[in-house]
Parts: sequence; C-alpha cells; structure tokens
Amino acid sequence: MELWIAIIALSAVLLAQAVAAVILLFAIRKKQAGRQTPDEPLEKIESVELQDIVYTYNPGTPQAVRALDHVSVSFAPGHIVGIIGHTGSGKSTLVQMLNGLLRPESGRVLLNGKDIWEKPHRIVQVRFRVGLVMQYPDYQRFEETVEKDVSFGPRNMKLPEEEIKERAERALRFVGLDRDVMEKSPFDLSGGQKRRAAIAGVMAMQPDVLVLDEPAAGLDPRGRDIIFEGIRQYRASTGATVLIISHSMEDMASICDDLVVMDHARVLVSGPTNEIFLQPELLAGAGLDIPKVTQLLEMLRQKGVPVSSGIFTVDRAVAELSRLLGRGEGAS
Repeated sequence: MELWIAIIALSAVLLAQAVAAVILLFAIRKKQAGRQTPDEPLEKIESVELQDIVYTYNPGTPQAVRALDHVSVSFAPGHIVGIIGHTGSGKSTLVQMLNGLLRPESGRVLLNGKDIWEKPHRIVQVRFRVGLVMQYPDYQRFEETVEKDVSFGPRNMKLPEEEIKERAERALRFVGLDRDVMEKSPFDLSGGQKRRAAIAGVMAMQPDVLVLDEPAAGLDPRGRDIIFEGIRQYRASTGATVLIISHSMEDMASICDDLVVMDHARVLVSGPTNEIFLQPELLAGAGLDIPKVTQLLEMLRQKGVPVSSGIFTVDRAVAELSRLLGRGEGAS
C-alpha cells in the first residue's frame, strides 16, 4: 500500500511539473509574439540618412585610407538621386553603408530614424529593403538560369512560389528583357543583358531604396535608355528612393532629381540637379564638369547666340535650338 501511495505522489509531482512547464512555455511564446523576430519584414523605408559617418580601409596599417570623413547626408524620399565625384572620392563606400555591407567606425546609418546597427541580427532584413546593384554584374551572378538568378532574392524572403515568379517576370519587364531569356544561363547573356538581369534581381525584391553603382557603364545609347527607362518605371510604380552612382554627367542630368557631390571622402554639396549644374566652378574644383551639351550652349551664348541658360539635357537643347531656328525662319 505504501508503495502505491509513493507512486501516486510521484506521478502527481511529475504531472504538476509538466503542467507548470507548459504554462511557462506558453507565457514565453506569448511574450515573444509581441516582439519583432529577425524573419519579420521591416516597415516601409520612408527616410534615409547618414550622420557623421567615418570609415577607414586597412585601419591601423601603413596602407590605411580614410574613405568617408564625417559624412552627413540625407536623401529625399521617392527621388532619384545621383552620387557623383572623381574616382576614390568615397561614392561606393557611402552606398555600401546603407544596407550594412560595411559598418562605420563611427556615426549612424538611419532608416526611418533608426540606426540599422542597433540590432545587427536584423541586417538581412535591411538588405531586403535597401537593394544594391554592384558595378560589375558578374559579381551577382551564380545561378544556373536567369529565372533562378532573378528569383534568388524573393525566394530568400520566403515568399510563395507564385509571387516569386510574378516578381521575377515583372522585374525583367522593367529592364526590357523578354521571357525567353529566363531559361538561359546568365553567363551566356551579353554584357548589357547581364547588367539588366542583375538590376532585375534586385528589383524583384521590391526594395524601398534601390542603389545602383554605374548601371549604364559601357553600354551603348540604346542600352542606357532601356536601363534608365526601367528605373523610372520602377520608381513611378513603387515610390522607391533611387540612388545612382555615375561618372556620366549627361546621364545624371537626364534622370536625377537631386545630386550629391563627393570630394576627398566628404560631401562637398548636395541639392537639386539644376542648382548643382549651375555651379561649374565648384564642380571643376572636385574634378567634375557640367554636361557636354551645356558646355556647347555656353559657347554659343558667348558668341552672341541668345540661348537660354540652365539647359543640361540633349532633349532640352534640341528644343531650344529648334525654337531659335524657328524664330530665325519667322524673322526672314
């Protein structure tokens, strides 16, 4: 009898412990459900700002190079912003700060006013929201087919297969690639197609901030037009902020709302594109120039031709010269 009493008592203790463990586990999970987990997406990015960023390559060595020297800059939401500067001025280092590819020595990278490095385990989610297309597309190609390559980002976001396919096809349309390339190897594409496929792979994640490092470098005019039209369409349909690094002042004049001018690891000036290009002396001091078409119109103005100032694109120059020729025909 005493043995049975002991067994019943022990069973009651074990049952009580099991119930207590279940209650405790339920309480912990309920508490965690109210927290944001690393796999949950970030809120839509409305503001992007760098505050007093410092970054040095090879710190503490004779090869140390200060790439960003107390850089502070913000980007207007929904704008296409060009980042210009001579080679080595800090442009690429700056944009790699935005999605956590590089971590600043000091300063803060703010998305919606929150420092991305306050929660380092969330950096993967930051990279889904801030998409970076590198200058050399082969660095971002590794899948067997274009479809798998473009789908890689959405698939890592754990989206449904139907949505992944829809996003991939839409992104390819943005960059002017037909569906018949989807089964091709990305390494069999032409140089221009590789660049467009790389851009599509990032667009497929539908980032709120799209960053492109020299997206049209080495392309012919038709290829540049296709890429920039795709960028315009992406911005128009998503409201994304787009940042573009380029050495082409003509490209920057044609597509950018604003410009950020880098010089010797610092931001020299930033503002609306037309205001920046009205400061040729300042740009020359940073090793840059105004667009060629603007230089041509300035030469005409110096020779007495009454062309308007503030023209930075070929389309506007053609319209202005047509206006002047029309005026001349009317006068004759």
